[in-house]
Amino acid sequence: MSQEDDAANRQASSEKAEDAGRMPGPAEPARMPGTTIEAAEGEQVSADILRESDRLPELRHRHDRHDQPEPAEQPGGPRPSRAAGEHQRTHHRWAAETERQAGPVEAAGERPQTRTLAPAAATPPAAPAVLQVPAAEAPAEPQVLGGIDRVSESGQIAGWAWRGDGVERCHVRVLRDGEVVAEALADAFRADLLQAGMGLGHCGFYARLRVSLPPGPVVLQLVEARLGVAVGAPFALEAPSRLSQPLASPLLVLTPRPTWRDEDVLENLPRFDFAGQCEAMGAQRFVDSVFQFALGRWPEGASRQTYITALEAGDVHPDAFVEEVLLSPERKAMTTPLPSPFDYRFPFRIPST
Repeated sequence: MSQEDDAANRQASSEKAEDAGRMPGPAEPARMPGTTIEAAEGEQVSADILRESDRLPELRHRHDRHDQPEPAEQPGGPRPSRAAGEHQRTHHRWAAETERQAGPVEAAGERPQTRTLAPAAATPPAAPAVLQVPAAEAPAEPQVLGGIDRVSESGQIAGWAWRGDGVERCHVRVLRDGEVVAEALADAFRADLLQAGMGLGHCGFYARLRVSLPPGPVVLQLVEARLGVAVGAPFALEAPSRLSQPLASPLLVLTPRPTWRDEDVLENLPRFDFAGQCEAMGAQRFVDSVFQFALGRWPEGASRQTYITALEAGDVHPDAFVEEVLLSPERKAMTTPLPSPFDYRFPFRIPST
């Protein structure tokens, strides 16, 4: 070999070595918003680039290309720079991490198949617990006592009706063959009813016929309008011919409505259960209530405290205290009747059966 040929071979080897030293590293992946790539030890690649499945074939191709053995160092030729070697090792680590996180990649040039996960079987929700509430028993309807006592030739009907609970007065109607012929509120006082134990005696009524009755046998039935129940037995009478004539205004009731007297209360003190009233109210309120009921005023300070102390100590019975107030000169000088049990001024509860 001539010297010229030897020199040409050396020059060619030198150029190849220089080309190897200038070999560019793998192209840097395109940066995407929110991602960073650092070419250093312990480099972390964001999940946005790792999950770009469309670029995996290209990355695998680059990885395969750089896995080829480095060209043998030519004697006398230049070595690759340290920066180029470090860049190549960084790329190898990045490609390995990409393949590890992305999983197996299909052959180059093919898109990875999309996996479809079957939805998990839905678990039916547990049935809500049902709270078993016992059915509330319907309150028993109060018993209504009463009936028709008489029918006058002028068309006036007298009777009584009382609810066993004593809470409210009765609204009564008189029916003939299902037709209402009279109507009233049963709140008139009758001493005989008080003595018979029908509440406090304020359960009588007086009504007038709305229509004429044909002469002859007639059957009337008393009913409680709000409850819709029959009260007492049917009332049969022989209607006089006078009742077949046009009647006066049904709003006109000639019989005066009786009210109770102080003597009626004094004669029937046990019916009021003043001992139970005092225990339920307390001595202070009971003293105030008795003064309001009998005298229509509040007790004075000194006498009020005297009565309270005597009742609390048991020195005076409640019935005796009420009797003393009703027999006082102040009460005897008054002409106004005592408030009825259905009056807003009546301060006591109405006793029931």
